[in-house]
Amino acid sequence: MLLQSEASGSDWSGAEVQRSQIVETPLKDAMFTKCRLFETAFLRIQGDGCQFAGATLQRVAFTGDIELRAADFREVSADGLSFVKANLGGSDFSSGTFSGLCFVDTELERCRFRTSAMKRALFSRNSLAHSDFFAADLLEAQFNRADLSGASLRHANLFGADLMDADLLGADFSRANLARTLFAVASDVD
Repeated sequence: MLLQSEASGSDWSGAEVQRSQIVETPLKDAMFTKCRLFETAFLRIQGDGCQFAGATLQRVAFTGDIELRAADFREVSADGLSFVKANLGGSDFSSGTFSGLCFVDTELERCRFRTSAMKRALFSRNSLAHSDFFAADLLEAQFNRADLSGASLRHANLFGADLMDADLLGADFSRANLARTLFAVASDVD
């Protein structure tokens, strides 16, 4: 367990971390590039600018007062990754493969999810305004009551996705696969 230690700017690149807890530890600009994290919990972390590019994350949870604005999750391979009460505004999740991805009470404005595989991801009741899902695989993803205003879902696969009661004002669905997508009671789409 890493508890209340100063770890800003630390380099964990290529490290393997198993069954650990990182609690109330500043991690601003920390490097977890190509790190392998297994069954690890991050609790109340201040980690704006953290780099997780190319990491493998299995059953990793970021919970409670998480600040990871402008974090880099590009090309991550993740199974069972969750974020609860987190601010990830401006973060990049592009070109990743995510299974069991879950966001709860999380700020995701202006995030990039370009070309990521996120089948059955849970985005319900989160703010995703102006986020970019270009060509993302969102098969059966849950966006009910999410704020997708101004979001780009161009070329995205939304087959069977749930967008009920989502704010879709100004959202771009051009060339998206919308077969069996649920839109009932949703806001206007431009």
